[in-house]
Amino acid sequence: MYFSDEMYKLLKLSGAKCIITVAANYTTVLQAISMLESLEKPFIIITQGTEVTTTIPEGAVNFQELIAKNIDTSVLSTVQPASPNDVVALPFSSGTTGLPKGVQLTHRNLVANILQVTLRPHLNYQEPTTKTSQDAFLCILPMFHIYGLSFIMLTRLFHGVKLVTLPKFEATTFLSSIKRHKVPTLFVVPPVILFLGSSAMVKSHHLDSVRYLGNAAAPIGAMDIEKLHRKSPHIHVFQGYGLTETSPCVILMPKELNNISSIGHLVPNTEAKVVDLVTDLTLPAGGVGELWIRGPQVMKGYLDNIEATNDVIDKDNWLRTGDLACYDDDNLFYIKDRLKELIKVKGYQVAPAELEEILRSHPSVAEAAVIGVPDKRAGEVPRAFVVCTTEVSEDELKNYVAGKVSDFKQLSGGVTFLESIPKNPSGKILRKLLKEEYIK
Repeated sequence: MYFSDEMYKLLKLSGAKCIITVAANYTTVLQAISMLESLEKPFIIITQGTEVTTTIPEGAVNFQELIAKNIDTSVLSTVQPASPNDVVALPFSSGTTGLPKGVQLTHRNLVANILQVTLRPHLNYQEPTTKTSQDAFLCILPMFHIYGLSFIMLTRLFHGVKLVTLPKFEATTFLSSIKRHKVPTLFVVPPVILFLGSSAMVKSHHLDSVRYLGNAAAPIGAMDIEKLHRKSPHIHVFQGYGLTETSPCVILMPKELNNISSIGHLVPNTEAKVVDLVTDLTLPAGGVGELWIRGPQVMKGYLDNIEATNDVIDKDNWLRTGDLACYDDDNLFYIKDRLKELIKVKGYQVAPAELEEILRSHPSVAEAAVIGVPDKRAGEVPRAFVVCTTEVSEDELKNYVAGKVSDFKQLSGGVTFLESIPKNPSGKILRKLLKEEYIK
């Protein structure tokens, strides 16, 4: 999934000693390693991929030999017992608002979060595993991303759930796997929900077994959920919220509540406050500000980057999330937008997510992304990028949005038609890439 240049940066930052991959990626890995200045290069371990047979390239280590029972381990150095505060995982932040940073997650971080999201029955979205019953979960999200690694893989293994791994999202395999394994709960990202609701391939019988569908990593709109419910009204759709820096889960919707606009309640042993952007004062219910989080799931810090760590974690261990949020009188939280993604039009704040949901409600629009572009009079104005299923003009889409929002939120920056919206593996729109590619 990574190109050699991207992989090189991560290898250099992490100081990795070995790389476990599949034969199909061997050339890319070699290219990345060749770029490292260090004389001590990581060694490569090849494991079985999707190929029927795997030929181990010369110079690589066969993973099966590495785990063989008769391997001589006497030459290995004595391993010191791990402590709860030792780093066990180093996922990298998405880099959508800056350069990638290695997020140091400890044993305590991950174990705490697994318990936070499963030990309370109202937050546990799988049935107990018994001698005669075992839920199945699909793993379609990359396991180098914290959502796939911790919330799906580690958390479900902790409860004895069967995991069905799919190497990539392929529509036919995805739908047949749901049906074959009678999957009761899907944890996905917005593009998958858009596919389930909009694709003619998806029929109601594909989703007969699905009781719950959870969305995270990026917001999903009510209109997108309505499309899904037209096919499968029995599915309870809910949202959650987390970050790589919080292992990841912070907020999750309880099973007994049905509020798709909210991301839910705080998970146990977690504190939150909404902070005014100007005064840094804590806001009451209803006030919109930056969401700050404190709890045992908050990372140890960014690897070898004290300055970046201090920018997001204060002296009292509050983590600044960079997300605009509010909460109501029932302590339900709502994400409004990314703080750095807000578009400032004549001093007014415009949330891209609001305009994107409106655009996706147009019958010709399948996907949409909105960014701010420079404007001499307004400072910034919104510009839309859309993927369409049928022909539609720029003026038609601009007028469609204009009929639903205030003047300062209109698409004064225009509309660009694309074949696809760039996203990272977790489904977040790469707005930085849109600005670099299309705003000259």
